[in-house]
Amino acid sequence: MLDMADPVPAPSGHGQMVLLFGGDIEVFDRWLPGTKEPDELIENAEMIEGIPFCSLREVLDWKMRSGRQKDRVDVEVIRNYLERDLRPSLGASGSSMECELDDGP
Repeated sequence: MLDMADPVPAPSGHGQMVLLFGGDIEVFDRWLPGTKEPDELIENAEMIEGIPFCSLREVLDWKMRSGRQKDRVDVEVIRNYLERDLRPSLGASGSSMECELDDGP
């Protein structure tokens, strides 16, 4: 059974957060100043099995802005993944195919 935790101030001093599963999951009511509001993030989210998820670019931006030690590995993994996605792939003919990331509207 999941016990709901009480909200506490976010470490950034911006908004509130709830810690779940002994702090393994952090749920924030907003992201850092200068970032998109939660409603906009949800509106532009990628739907995976009916659940809205922020794009990896948004998550990367947030983790970089937060500057937390615990996010450094995540930042590196996300950067590597996005860079790999940008590299041209070879088609069946062996020719290079163009790849672009959609930065959204």
